This record gives sequence, structure tokens and C-alpha cells, in this order.
Amino acid sequence: MLKRTAKPENSQPAAKRKLTRAERKQIEAIIRQAKGDGKPHTVQDSIPFRNLYPDGLCRLDDRLFSKTIAYEDVQLPSGGAGRPAGYL
Repeated sequence: MLKRTAKPENSQPAAKRKLTRAERKQIEAIIRQAKGDGKPHTVQDSIPFRNLYPDGLCRLDDRLFSKTIAYEDVQLPSGGAGRPAGYL
């Protein structure tokens, strides 16, 4: 078992040392770098949503949802003489 040593009764906590100007600038630069520039750099960062479910439902916030619809390969005939009358 570890023995505890008694602290002297008149001991005071170490005096706090003030940072120098260079140290403050260095700390501010590190904090600024860690925070980034505040701009979204990816698509995921620029679209504000909370969850994206496999069925295409997207939860934007607590009360707002959005539905995404995906179509399989849709091929329309190219223009030409064999074009049906209903196509523009």
C-alpha cells in the first residue's frame, strides 16, 4: 500500500505564470487551424441533414423530412425517323 505524505501546512499552490505574447499567438494559431475556416469542404458538410435512411427518407431536423426518389436506367429513344408521335 502507498503511504501518504503530509503536506506542509503553509504550502501554497504554485503561482500561475502568464503567457508571453509569442505563446498566446502560437496557441491562437493552433486553435484557428483546428476550427478550420468555417466553410464546408465536402458535399456531406454542405448538406445539413441528420439521418439518411436506406429507403430514401432524409431527416433534415427534428420535424422536417425529405423523400428522395431514385429511378433505374431510363433510356429514351434518340431523335430520328423512328420516333413515336408522343415524344417531343
